[in-house]
Amino acid sequence: MITSIRLLIQDLNVRVVNAVTGELLRELTIDPTATTNPETKKSRTRFRRFGTFPSLERSPWSG
Repeated sequence: MITSIRLLIQDLNVRVVNAVTGELLRELTIDPTATTNPETKKSRTRFRRFGTFPSLERSPWSG
């Protein structure tokens, strides 16, 4: 079942409302001090190369 929603946003307050019935589904307050990716003391991940990619000419999917 798919529910159409509307987001009502005012400053840091967010309300999720059913677009058909107007029922309040969720009420949230955004915390601007929260971080989604906290800093850690670990060093940044380094990317390593693992060889080269196979040629597209040798790909079984190429026509």
